Amino acid sequence: TPDPWVIFDRAGEVIVGHKQEPYFSFDQIPPRLVELVIAIEDKRFFSHPWIDPIAIARALWWRVQWIWPMQGASTIDQQLIKLDRGQFHRSVRAKIQENRWALNLQFHYSKEEILLRYINAIPFSHQIVGRNAACQSYRNKACVYLSEEELLLTLVIGQLGANPYTETWWKQVLWRAQMFSRVRPEL
Repeated sequence: TPDPWVIFDRAGEVIVGHKQEPYFSFDQIPPRLVELVIAIEDKRFFSHPWIDPIAIARALWWRVQWIWPMQGASTIDQQLIKLDRGQFHRSVRAKIQENRWALNLQFHYSKEEILLRYINAIPFSHQIVGRNAACQSYRNKACVYLSEEELLLTLVIGQLGANPYTETWWKQVLWRAQMFSRVRPEL
């Protein structure tokens, strides 16, 4: 049955509600998309269990030094838990609970399955959910057909979690994309 909270235009595009075009298996995800998501979100994803001790140490160091901008240490596992649970609190208690759930993920899912779920769960503006739906919505083509620059901009829009069409946020998107392309010349 159709979802009564989703409204389509005459061309079949979602006007109101969630637009979601998930990948159904890890093999469907373009390898370049996997590389960019890992490089931007959690570069040691395949080598750490569910927490990244190096990222935690870096974030604590930045916190002690009061360097701006603040550094996060959440892994893709932890970010997936936040998205699934809808809990974005930054208390110690919430972080402990998030870590327990992230550890539990490791017992039930492979790293590929966790990454697949994460890529399909990222919320974008305009009720778009998932990287593939974002590529389709913002660029009118699948992620596999995007240029390096288009894919990077789409990933950054998801990371900022804002409407990319406003001038202020578009400047943020461009700045963040330039920062990632400079910091990671191998991309």
